[in-house]
Amino acid sequence: MKFFILLLLLAGSLATQIAAADKFQWQVTEIGDHNYVPLDQVKTFYRFTQLQIQDEAKTLTLSSRSVEAIFRTETRAAYFNGVKFVLTHPLVKKDDGYLVSQFDLSALIDPILRPKFIKNAGKFKTVILDAGHGGKDQGSAGEEAKHTLKLAKKLKPLLEKKGYTVIMTREEDIFVPLADRVQMANAHENAVFISLHFNSGNPNAQGFETYVLSRRIPGKNTHAASVALATAVHSRAIFSLGKGHIKDRGIRSANFNVLNGCIHPAILIEAGFLTNKEEAAMVTADDFQKILVESIVNGINVYRSAVTK
Repeated sequence: MKFFILLLLLAGSLATQIAAADKFQWQVTEIGDHNYVPLDQVKTFYRFTQLQIQDEAKTLTLSSRSVEAIFRTETRAAYFNGVKFVLTHPLVKKDDGYLVSQFDLSALIDPILRPKFIKNAGKFKTVILDAGHGGKDQGSAGEEAKHTLKLAKKLKPLLEKKGYTVIMTREEDIFVPLADRVQMANAHENAVFISLHFNSGNPNAQGFETYVLSRRIPGKNTHAASVALATAVHSRAIFSLGKGHIKDRGIRSANFNVLNGCIHPAILIEAGFLTNKEEAAMVTADDFQKILVESIVNGINVYRSAVTK
């Protein structure tokens, strides 16, 4: 199936055949406070062979031999080779076609399809593992802190076996302020930052999601690299855990403080809802976490291969 070729494993020929995006003559339309470009042009630029509009199904599909991108016209959901992403802005219909926001094009779609063009991403040797919450802040259902630490301790030796240096923001049940976690991460060079969490919500809420920072920060901008890292890790987790066993809530963006200010590619994983009794039992079980940590390591390796020049 197509998702086994997932986007960060696209052959290098795609990147070498496509001209630099800033030299392409995009037809920009200003709507409200945002700029949009036609999906027809996205098809041309990224060498998709077909654009199919299904108004009754409320979907748009861009397809090529190795990539299928499906956009839901009534929501912000988009699926690349079966992996869910949540756009910042919904598509806009104009005449007989649709427009996608220029922000989503540059901040989400381009990093997915052309990881080798990402700036501020390359060789790294350090992984910062951030076990969410701790101490006086126990997190979701009063138990999140112990489960995130358990997950981080399972990840550490697996990453070290792959040759990474692993830094943990906490190694016991203590409270570490969010700013201190970011400062700790920024003290190391050539690193990626992985913040581990479990979610909370109403008793029926369920699913796995991965976040990147929703806004660009001054200085060294690693937004695109974070999207590529999220794509690699999230996709491996979803497919390794098995679609249908855990709901794919997608790759999303948010202004989480623990991501804000980090100079490295940084993502935050919400590995299921502890406020859902059935899902809590599943995601805290050893067999689930074994698959999850192996998929995270695999995703980090895929990211490194994709962005290394």
